[in-house]
Amino acid sequence: MSTKIYNGYKININSFYELRNFYEKISPILEQQQLQEIGKRGAQIACIITDFAQFGLEYSSYFVKNKQNKTFTDQLYYLIDEFLEEQYNNILKTDIRNPQYDFSIRIAFIPLENKILSLFYSEYNAFEKHWLKFDEVEYYGYWNNTDRDEDCTEEEWNQRYLDWEKALPGIGYVPEHAVYFDHLNKKPNLHLNYMIQNVPSDKKRAQEIAERLMWNKYVNENKETISRPGRGYYSFINSINKGGILHEDYMKLIEKIIPELQPLTIDLLRKDIEYSFSNINTISDI
Repeated sequence: MSTKIYNGYKININSFYELRNFYEKISPILEQQQLQEIGKRGAQIACIITDFAQFGLEYSSYFVKNKQNKTFTDQLYYLIDEFLEEQYNNILKTDIRNPQYDFSIRIAFIPLENKILSLFYSEYNAFEKHWLKFDEVEYYGYWNNTDRDEDCTEEEWNQRYLDWEKALPGIGYVPEHAVYFDHLNKKPNLHLNYMIQNVPSDKKRAQEIAERLMWNKYVNENKETISRPGRGYYSFINSINKGGILHEDYMKLIEKIIPELQPLTIDLLRKDIEYSFSNINTISDI
């Protein structure tokens, strides 16, 4: 049977008392990272909405709450926060992974006779990188479907197998005696300050706009050959980014857009905006 424990770790502490102290140390650091990451995602969405509106592009697909053709007014910040909440709730409801909107962290600790093993669950690589920075945390993954970890001796690899076999008998489900610290297993709050700290660069914002403007132009010029909305979008974007026939035009457009960008400010995030459902964008994964 194939065994793949890529998210396995060993915690170099000796007791549950130390484990509690360890978690109290790492929790605020990981929580801070959660706030940074959701702030970054919120800032990305805010820039797309304000930038796309400035350049006459559709963005309303972010806020489809029903199918009625109504116009709504609300602060941009609240709209984004509600959108992120809806996306996270949908992950919980459907159990379908969506790394763009899952900022939760879940950690299982499994006590053995002479060590504590751990499983770290997160969709964000940034969280796991911070987890590995803690002195007490040691990578302890195990798999048998390919060669062992090159940093691990054969003896150490065999010990990992024995330890995980004890922790997960038959390499099955996490046992009931595992200890979970779950207060990070949620959508963190979206804060204005973290959004402002994580605004995308002007070049990145200009790239988003230029890609959509050039795609719209391409679609208008090739309506007869595009069988359905959105077809060929990613191939087109890849082409203009990597030296395709329109790459030079794309780069010139980026340089033209950058000076026109409006800064993302708290006042702008607090500003009421109108949005409707009458012209829903066919490319929703902005």
